[in-house]
Amino acid sequence: MIGQTYSSEKKSFRDPETGAEVIQYTQQGTTNRTLYFTNRPYTSDGEHIVFLSDRTGRNEMFLLHIKSGKITQLTELEGQRNVSNCVHPTQPELYFHNTKRLFRVRLDTLKTEELLRAPEGCSIGILNLNSPPWLAFEVIQSSEGVSLMKDGTPVPARLNFEAHHQRPRTLIYRFNVDDGKLECVWGDYALLSHVQISPTNPNLLIFSDWCGGVGRDRVWYLDLRKRIKAPARPLLGETRTSRGGHECFTRKGNLYLQWMEGDLQEDGDHQLMHAFKYLAGVPTEKVEEAPFKRYALPEKMDCLAQHYTMSVDERWGVHDRWITAPRFEENMSSLSVFRHQDENPQTVVVRLCFHNGHKGDRINLGAELTLDDKDKYGLYTSFLGGNANVCQVRVTPFVEKLMKL
Repeated sequence: MIGQTYSSEKKSFRDPETGAEVIQYTQQGTTNRTLYFTNRPYTSDGEHIVFLSDRTGRNEMFLLHIKSGKITQLTELEGQRNVSNCVHPTQPELYFHNTKRLFRVRLDTLKTEELLRAPEGCSIGILNLNSPPWLAFEVIQSSEGVSLMKDGTPVPARLNFEAHHQRPRTLIYRFNVDDGKLECVWGDYALLSHVQISPTNPNLLIFSDWCGGVGRDRVWYLDLRKRIKAPARPLLGETRTSRGGHECFTRKGNLYLQWMEGDLQEDGDHQLMHAFKYLAGVPTEKVEEAPFKRYALPEKMDCLAQHYTMSVDERWGVHDRWITAPRFEENMSSLSVFRHQDENPQTVVVRLCFHNGHKGDRINLGAELTLDDKDKYGLYTSFLGGNANVCQVRVTPFVEKLMKL
């Protein structure tokens, strides 16, 4: 129930290979996960984080006091199944949903109020509050495809491309959490996702249309002041054999993303590059002219980097990565710190610690690694031991090593 507390579950250990200092904050339940990497889980006071846990028998959101380890239940809402909620960066508020209904809970009083409800046959996607008071999210029309049968019961396939290619209607909204103003700013017959508002320009939105149609996996931007005369446009000059993905804004307002080139089929070989486009301070009418650099990962890494966060000064970052070579079928996921060097250009990487997100059944679970306000620690979800737990690793020594390479 809301307000129920749990005593500290903290324990510390060192990564056996790298020696990294790790604090594991949770132990109860099978699932304890931090927020999606586009949304930092730290509260406005800098003393707490929020996370999702099934310790009550179903998924709910909880508040963790970092220093003491005390855990407090924040929500009591059936149907929460992911970590796509968000925290207000300057006010003690958490915004959460169960795909159908959107809520706000005050972290100081635990008072909860319902804000929005999706139409029948639709669901709410990832929430984003980069630029208060504007909360951005997508509403996606439900689309059913072929289901798998398990014990005589239909189970929708986790990656159901037939459903995706039915091109469901997606609407993108911007909601003012202070005055309740709601704007539908864009719509398309495609599976739009990862909607984010620039932290330095509330009129600039980015989103992706993963599996929205053949050859359409793209990162788009939308200038809300000109959306009638200038609709959403691709941010990068991608082709059918390359695409940008897993995009996010840095805390300074620049765009950081993956750039995949080559055969993008599931079993095909492809190269992953990190790409950096400088959008902070760039007028929206000149976004397409903003500088853009690509940095290749070292070939010896033989892996994919999934989610990532840049430091405040943008000299380095952190990411979770997993081995893709066929010879690696067991648990090969780890966290790393990286920086870009322009001489080659390539990305220099130092391994941070192991987190066990990639299993032999090829189901990949991201660590969703994010940095604290002082860039000293990285918060992530670890799958060591088979269960998901919220952990924190000290990154400072590895950054110092990285900068010397």
